[in-house]
Amino acid sequence: MRFELHEVIVRLAFAKFIESRELSDASDAVTRLLEEFVVPNVPAEALIDPNEFRFQRMMCADTEAVLLNYMDLLRGVFEVRGGLEG
Repeated sequence: MRFELHEVIVRLAFAKFIESRELSDASDAVTRLLEEFVVPNVPAEALIDPNEFRFQRMMCADTEAVLLNYMDLLRGVFEVRGGLEG
């Protein structure tokens, strides 16, 4: 789960930088861990701008047309599963 991944990152940052007294601030330790060890080892295709997908694929006329086509079905699903009204 996502929170477990976050916990691992924080624990690693603490073990590497806080316990060794190299750094004293938790956010600095996490930032340094990510910048020095994680980001350089992530494949280039994983380093995309998240807004690029949102604007090019989600917030466009084609997507809106599909969602509008299924609006009644989607609204019904949300009302039943999400407890939403109206």
